[in-house]
Amino acid sequence: MGMYGINLTDILMTARCRLITTNPWYGTMASMMEWKESTRVPTMGVRIVAGGTVEALYNRDFCDKLDIQEITAVIRHEIDHIVALHPLRFGSYNFARYCIAADLVVNGPEGRPHIKGLPKGMLYIPNWISDSSTTEEVYAQLEKNKDKCPACAGAGKVDQNVTDGNGKTSKQKVDCPVCKGNSSMSVADVEGVFMTDHDIWVSSTANEDEAKQQVLNMVEQSTQQAGNMPGHLESYLANLQKATVNWKAVLKDVVGRDCGGKRSTYARVNRRHPEFGVKGFSSHAQTPLIVAVDTSGSMSDKDLEMVFTEIEAMSHKFKIHVIQFDHGVKCCDKYHRGDWRNIKIQGRGGKDFHSLIAWMKEKRMVGKVNIILTDGYASWPEDPKFRVIWAIVQNGDSKIPWGDLVEVNYK
Repeated sequence: MGMYGINLTDILMTARCRLITTNPWYGTMASMMEWKESTRVPTMGVRIVAGGTVEALYNRDFCDKLDIQEITAVIRHEIDHIVALHPLRFGSYNFARYCIAADLVVNGPEGRPHIKGLPKGMLYIPNWISDSSTTEEVYAQLEKNKDKCPACAGAGKVDQNVTDGNGKTSKQKVDCPVCKGNSSMSVADVEGVFMTDHDIWVSSTANEDEAKQQVLNMVEQSTQQAGNMPGHLESYLANLQKATVNWKAVLKDVVGRDCGGKRSTYARVNRRHPEFGVKGFSSHAQTPLIVAVDTSGSMSDKDLEMVFTEIEAMSHKFKIHVIQFDHGVKCCDKYHRGDWRNIKIQGRGGKDFHSLIAWMKEKRMVGKVNIILTDGYASWPEDPKFRVIWAIVQNGDSKIPWGDLVEVNYK
């Protein structure tokens, strides 16, 4: 039970609902994250896992000590880390120092923080660091002053507005809230100050391209549904939009993870034990891959050329069934390596995703992973509750209502 006698799950739901009302953009972002109670984190932390899922892990004991306002502030704090891609950007930096820099940038200056209502103990940009600095620039300054407290730069005191009994406010020197006046404290000494947990960042398993695509999709969807994103995050959006996602690598990674893997077979010689009767290994997966190709009139010849180029590449690893569809399913055939030379495109009429999904269910042509290569631009069916990857060709409608998205970009 939480501090108000409310179930923790209800508190988190209430916090996210409050965000929908008070900060709709953040609330929409939070609704797209996967929330998990975990003892792996002492507080709350985020990571981006393979497949593009953004996970938020929270510790019950930590959340029990916070009120609703503090929890909503911490959720916003974690979302800012995700938009900035901090869980993937620490690279070869000193991890503890990078975490301090990331928190300073996310929280902003103490007098005018980016996020209000954070619990006590959070780090804010001190007056010796510009509040417009990037995480890497703040890191460089911390590196330069690594023997000093990051909040007061070794002074032991910071400026703070203090209100007296008559309501008059004046700026006074007070003990630094981080080092508590201990001017000998270094950057490394404040590693345990964090109110949120960053160690979970290292368990992020998404590759950078996949993560950028997923976060950009979330940001664009939140902006579409809830209005403009907060101003202090716009520089991160510009960075995400500049990124050129290697969609081929993303598609290969997603499909390979779900359908791939070696299998034993007598059709291959075992390299270690070549004697007769010992199975070898094949990298050609047993799991069939269902690929539905949009052959409607809105798909250009260039689009279809790229589509079948990728199907040919996947055929070297997977058993593939190719469905051609426009306003209905035109054909469904096994695809063998080299078939692209003789493939006959059927369709070129209007487009209907509803009939495609219904046909797949009726004919039981549903694989562990199902890829729909299309330009979008049709009414979306209801979620069929099986795994679908929408591979949207260049200049297509990528605002998918469900499933996973891979945007196919080419020159």
